Amino acid sequence: MRFLRGYCSITAVSDLELPPKWVTTNRIFQKYPRLRSLHQCRFLQELQIFHSYTIVTGVITNPFVASYILQQSVTAIPHPCLRYSSTIFANMVDPTVFSWNTMIRAFTSDALFLYEEMRRRGVLPDKHTYPFLLIACRRRTSPSLVDAGLGRSVHVHCLATGFGNDSFVQTGLMAMYFTFGLKEDAGNVFDEMADKDVVSWTGMISGLVDCNSYKDAFLMFNIMRRDKSSPLPNTATLLSLMSASLNLGSLAIAASIHSYLAKSGITSNLSISNSLIDMYGKCGSSSDAMEMFIYMDNIRDVHSWTSVITSLALNGHGRTALEIFSGMKTSGIVPDSVTFIAILSACSHSGFVDEGKSVFESMVKDFTIVPDTKHYGCMVDLLSRAGHLEDAYRFISKMDVKPNLEILGSLLSACRIHKNSDLGLIVSEKIKCVCKEEGYVGGPDVLLSNIYAQEEQWDNVVSIRNGMRMKKKRINQSSSSRSLVEVNMKVH
Repeated sequence: MRFLRGYCSITAVSDLELPPKWVTTNRIFQKYPRLRSLHQCRFLQELQIFHSYTIVTGVITNPFVASYILQQSVTAIPHPCLRYSSTIFANMVDPTVFSWNTMIRAFTSDALFLYEEMRRRGVLPDKHTYPFLLIACRRRTSPSLVDAGLGRSVHVHCLATGFGNDSFVQTGLMAMYFTFGLKEDAGNVFDEMADKDVVSWTGMISGLVDCNSYKDAFLMFNIMRRDKSSPLPNTATLLSLMSASLNLGSLAIAASIHSYLAKSGITSNLSISNSLIDMYGKCGSSSDAMEMFIYMDNIRDVHSWTSVITSLALNGHGRTALEIFSGMKTSGIVPDSVTFIAILSACSHSGFVDEGKSVFESMVKDFTIVPDTKHYGCMVDLLSRAGHLEDAYRFISKMDVKPNLEILGSLLSACRIHKNSDLGLIVSEKIKCVCKEEGYVGGPDVLLSNIYAQEEQWDNVVSIRNGMRMKKKRINQSSSSRSLVEVNMKVH
């Protein structure tokens, strides 16, 4: 009832408001001027007040108004109330295809059921329906062959309803097939496209990158460049290409991309420039990364500083990374959580224990950043690499979060390198406790066995190896299974 009372507080639209053209030209909005502010309702409570107004006035029966309220409800802030959206939808007499699409988009897990119900009620899908369905197939908790089969079924429906050749739908099909690693199917859809726009080309290139087919992504880009009928690549295309380059680690390819960007005159784009720094750093050329960073000068943001620090860290230039980090703070750019991971990593790779401790302390006290497992992992790695194994173990014991396998594994590896079998045994037992629920696979045993071998404690080596064999035997026995087969009406 409070929402029914609340609608009375809606004031007339002021002259300063500039509603979209479709609002000013729509007859229902001309008849009910208060509705013109509906497009400005971003918060759920505001929307509910407007909803109550439409109920009282009876205008909610207008399909256009009902559909728009539904659409606003699934995008409301601070977070949508899908139960409320369901209520709105359930009270619609004849939901339009727009309303069905809104529900399919919002209720991913029920998307296929909603699609079937829509068809059962005689509502025909449009070109927006299928991309939402395909996204639902891709967003399932654990994509599998079953989900790929559902995606293929949606593809068949696209063809049957005449939307199989729509570029918007085809782009969605490509993305779906790439999600399941079905590159050939995605390529077939791409080849069947009559009009390939920049979104289609970018979808193909980025899909290949996501499937780790980096060389194929470059081949596709070269085809795009040489085809006179193809559109010019946009920022998204080039960012995907740079992602492929840094994964290949080829400095020559990185330089060729940079050359192309310079000729195209788009190196001043902030996202492109940051990606160039990242690309050069991961291709092993911190000098080129620094040169790009210096070239950026006044357009740098926190990502620019973080990228160059990461580049220096990866290539063993810890001292320079610390200098850049100091310059970052002096320039007024506030480092974020990722920046601290980068600088802690730089300290770790260069053996700067005291500097690393100081950075970690400053992160918590001066910048009030709560450490996560990555920050803790960097500190454990820093102490372990430097041979401060007992300090690393004490640090783990005082952590505010439970240590993961990566953190414990880092210390265990250091125990092997520094031949500390006593601590190695303790850490190994901790790893076993962490792995117990997930199914222990024997990784710590291998490392611990190697530690004992370095110290020539052969009895312990034999004991661990025998234990591993027995464990493997038990796993094999428990995983073995039998099945019944019927042949000629006899079960075997």
